[in-house]
Amino acid sequence: MKSGRGIAAGVFGSVIAATISMGPKPAAADQGFQQATPDQIKKHRLGCEKGDMDACGDYAVDLGWGADESKRKGAAKLAERACNAGRVWSCQNLALIYDQGRGVPADDQRAAELYLKACNAGHPPGCTNLAAMYDDGEGIALDDAKAIEFYTRACDGGDAKGCKNVGFMYDEGEGTAVDDVKAATLYLRACDLGNGGGCTNLGVMLENGEGLARDGARAASLYERACGMKHWLGCSNFAIVLEQGKLVTKDQARANAIYQEACDHDEPKSCTNLGLNYDNGQGVATDDARAVQLYTRGCDLGDLKGCVNLGAMYDEGEGVAVDDLKAIALYTKACDGNNVKGCANLGLMYDNGEGVAVDDVRAAGLYTKACDGGDLVGCANLGVMYDHGEGVAVDDTKAVALFTRACDGGRQRSCKNLGLMLEKGEGAAKNLKRAAVLFQQACDGNEALACERLGRLYEKGTGVKRNKAKATTLLKTACDGGVKTACGPEPKAPKPKR
Repeated sequence: MKSGRGIAAGVFGSVIAATISMGPKPAAADQGFQQATPDQIKKHRLGCEKGDMDACGDYAVDLGWGADESKRKGAAKLAERACNAGRVWSCQNLALIYDQGRGVPADDQRAAELYLKACNAGHPPGCTNLAAMYDDGEGIALDDAKAIEFYTRACDGGDAKGCKNVGFMYDEGEGTAVDDVKAATLYLRACDLGNGGGCTNLGVMLENGEGLARDGARAASLYERACGMKHWLGCSNFAIVLEQGKLVTKDQARANAIYQEACDHDEPKSCTNLGLNYDNGQGVATDDARAVQLYTRGCDLGDLKGCVNLGAMYDEGEGVAVDDLKAIALYTKACDGNNVKGCANLGLMYDNGEGVAVDDVRAAGLYTKACDGGDLVGCANLGVMYDHGEGVAVDDTKAVALFTRACDGGRQRSCKNLGLMLEKGEGAAKNLKRAAVLFQQACDGNEALACERLGRLYEKGTGVKRNKAKATTLLKTACDGGVKTACGPEPKAPKPKR
């Protein structure tokens, strides 16, 4: 997963510039801003009273980003004094004050004017923040071309976030044609300037071969580098690499430790992935209650996979008491956010009447959304509904197409269902040889009914050469697997099941 645009670079002082990592809008100073000590604040105040404009600018930061909100009203006047005296960094801070409404009413137009002033005076973060406003259409008209212009100016001036942001625009084709090579170059510059998001995004491009030759080893190195910069999405990607053991030596314990640290810093996918490991006992002892906690955190932070997994815990009563209503709410949240697994699971709740009245039409609609989004369970279940005429009109041709898609994707039950359709010539021409192949595949995948049907084919010598010994073995396997019809003479052929 790539890092999106981190929009603004932050608060600056007269001596040391403390950069803050921003969200869609410049964020609060407590996200990495180093508060001055009481002695430093006193020094700034006294210096400002004596006419030291650097001290005034610093004192504006002390007030504007201090813990005491009642003192923030004086920050704007102090920052403006320093800005008008030529302290460009204080113009940037004054823009942030108006952007965030720190002690003054928020004023996007005034913030944009001040960012432009800082940018034109050679302060690259002002260019980045102005670009962000054009990028999001905050206070000024949305203008991707202007956003690219000012991000580029910021990057040329050495602002890492500007480099990453303009790289993202070339990566996504926003305001310009997609240019993977240019995006990669900009991500690398951002990374070399210390922006972890640039390292992460370049790593994703190299891992996936997006406009560049695949280079998994370098991708892993970039994720690790990003993680060292405390870019938590980079940490999550590096943990995945460690967990998979394909690009680097597998190290589940280290992966889990990284997931934990990233989750502690609100990286949602890390919470979900660590929850999955507690759920399945990967590198840790199985702990359903801990998995529930982590899925909850991941979901609350916006990871829809976490919502689906948490829904499944409530659905199955693992780590929590069974609660169909909570499961439905979580699946709905995920499905509304276009997580297709959430749609498939929600469809099953309506299909089976779990926590809601049975609603085949609603179930079919949800399965359709899931299948259209690539979820094979949704395709498989929708196929059964077309075969049975539940929630939709009977359509064997559609059922065959859906079973084929799910079977090709590895759903053995759908291979069995497709075999049943071909055995009877429903939705497609009768094809016993193909049915036998599908039954064998599904039987090998522990679908007992497929073993029974294949046994019957061997018993009669249809689609395969007659072989009583194989038939007997297959029928016994099916009978032992709970298929009662395999335990005696052949009954009427069954219908496909979910």
